[in-house]
Amino acid sequence: MDLLDFLTKEELIRFFHCKKTEMSCMAEPNIFLHQLRDHNLVPEKLYKKVVKMRCKEKRKDGVYQILDWLEKERSDSVHLFWTCVFKDHILQKYPVLRLFRNNLIDGSFRVYENLPAPVDQTERENKPVQIKKSTAKEKKRERKRKKRHEEMEEDKQPGPSCPSIPKKKKPAKKLMFFSESTAEMKRSGEEVQDEQKKEGEEEGREEEEDNTGPVHPSVFQAPSLPVSCGSVNGVLYKCRFASGSRSKSIRTEERWFTPEEFVRQELTLIDGHWKKDIRCHSKTLNYLSKKQILIVHSLLCSCNLCSPMEQDLLDEKNDDECFICDSDLGDLLCCDECPRAFHHQCHLPAVQDDSLGEKWMCTFCVLKTKQRCRQPRQMTEKEALDSSISQYILVSGYSRVITDPMWVDRVKTKLQNKQYKTLGQFVSDVRLIFHNCHIFNKGNKFDKLGSRLSEVFEREFKTIFNIE
Repeated sequence: MDLLDFLTKEELIRFFHCKKTEMSCMAEPNIFLHQLRDHNLVPEKLYKKVVKMRCKEKRKDGVYQILDWLEKERSDSVHLFWTCVFKDHILQKYPVLRLFRNNLIDGSFRVYENLPAPVDQTERENKPVQIKKSTAKEKKRERKRKKRHEEMEEDKQPGPSCPSIPKKKKPAKKLMFFSESTAEMKRSGEEVQDEQKKEGEEEGREEEEDNTGPVHPSVFQAPSLPVSCGSVNGVLYKCRFASGSRSKSIRTEERWFTPEEFVRQELTLIDGHWKKDIRCHSKTLNYLSKKQILIVHSLLCSCNLCSPMEQDLLDEKNDDECFICDSDLGDLLCCDECPRAFHHQCHLPAVQDDSLGEKWMCTFCVLKTKQRCRQPRQMTEKEALDSSISQYILVSGYSRVITDPMWVDRVKTKLQNKQYKTLGQFVSDVRLIFHNCHIFNKGNKFDKLGSRLSEVFEREFKTIFNIE
C-alpha cells in the first residue's frame, strides 16, 4: 500500500498549497512539467507557454501559475499529483521532492495544519479608507501647528521701540595647518564615498531580494533546507553552518561541501559568491543570515564545528547520523567514498573492527563500483529489475536478527496452495510480518510505516468480520 493512502485529501491539498513556491523554484523544471503533462495534470496551452520560457524568473512564475491552476481547478487530482512526482526518476532529478516525501513519511508535514486563515476581501478593502482618514487628520493638525509657529515668529520679531535681540555667535573654527586639513578632508571624503558605496550595494541587494516575492517563514523552520546554485542542487544543514563559508554544511549525493566549494560546482558561473549565488526558496544565503535563519558562530568559538583541528575537519566529510537508523548515538563508521555513515550493526552486512582496512567502502559504494565495471553503459529499468542480487548482502544480516522470517509473497503462495486451514493461521502470518518489521527497523521510518500499515490491517479485519 502506498504511503499516500494513509493521508486524507485535505492533508495532501494543504501540504500542496504550502509547497507550491518551493516547487516553482526547482532548477530545470521541464522534466517535472513533462511528468504532469503525461498524467493530464496541466493545460496544454499553459504547458507549451512555460516550456518555451528562457528567463529563469519568468519560468518560476509560469510553474507557480501551473501549480496554482492545479490547486484551484483540479484539487480532486492531488493524490494523483503526489503519486506521479514521487516516481523514482523524478525523485532522482529533484532533491526537494525527496525532502517532501520524507516530510509525509515522518509526519513533519503536520506543522502546516495551524496556518492562519486567509485575509477576508472586505477587510483589505476597508484598510485604505482608514489610512486616508488618519492622513487627512494629520494634515489638518500640521496646518494648525504651522499657523501657530508663524504667529510665534511674528511676536518674536522686534518692533520700532523694541531692542534688537542679539544673534548667537558661531563657534570659532579650529585652526589647522594646510597639510593636516587637506589630509583630514581627503580621509572624510573617502569615508563618505565608501559609505555611499556600501549603502548602494545593500540597497541593490535588498531590491533584488524584494523582487523574488514573499516567502512564508515556515518554509525555513526545518533543520535542513534545499539549496541550489544554477543547475547544482544540495541540502544545507543549519546545525553545520557554524563558520559560514568555511563549514561543510551543504550535502549532495556525492559529498559534503562548504558554501564556497558548492558555488564552484556550477561551471557556468564565472565570478560567483556563495552569499548571493546560493539560493534557498528563491532567497540568498545573505538574506537568511540577516534574518537569523542561519547562525554564524563567533570567531572566538571553540566548538567542534569551528575547530581547525585535523580530526574535526575530517569528521565534517561524513554525515553526523547513521544512514540507516537516523541516530547519532554511539560510534559511527564513515565511508571513504561517499558522505554516508553507519553503525556497525546497522550496515549490511554488519562490520567488525578487525575487518576494517585503511580505506572502507559501504555496501552502496561497493555495488555502484561493481556495477560500473560490469555495466559501463546505462541500464533500462527492466534490465535493472531483472539483474541478479547478492543474497549474502541482503539476507545474512536480516537472518541474524529475525529467526522466523515471513513476507507477503510467502503468504500469497500459502493462500494459493490452500495451506491455511483457519483464518487465524492467515492472520498470524500477516501479524508476524509487521512484528518482524518492527524488530528489524526499530525506531526508524520503516518501523513507523509498518506500524501504521498494521493499524490499517487490524481496523479492516475487524470491520470485514464485524468484530467488536
